[in-house]
Amino acid sequence: MRTILLRNWGAARLIRLLAGLGFIIYGMANQDGIMFTVVGALFTVQALLNLSCCCGGGSCDTGFGRKKTKTGGDPQ
Repeated sequence: MRTILLRNWGAARLIRLLAGLGFIIYGMANQDGIMFTVVGALFTVQALLNLSCCCGGGSCDTGFGRKKTKTGGDPQ
C-alpha cells in the first residue's frame, strides 16, 4: 500500500489530486454542494490509489485486432 501511495506520481495523477481537493474545498465552503464534495472525494481517491476509470492501466484489453495463431492461442 505504501508503494502505491508514494510511487508513479505523474502529471495526470497530480491534476486529479488537485482537482479533487479543490472540489472538496468548494463543496464544503458552499455547504449546499454535496455533489462537489462527492466528486472531489472520487478524484482524490483515484489519485491517491492511482486508479482510473478509463482503463489507462491496460486492464481492459479486448484483443481486437490480434491475429490468432494456428493453435488458436494468442501470438507471442
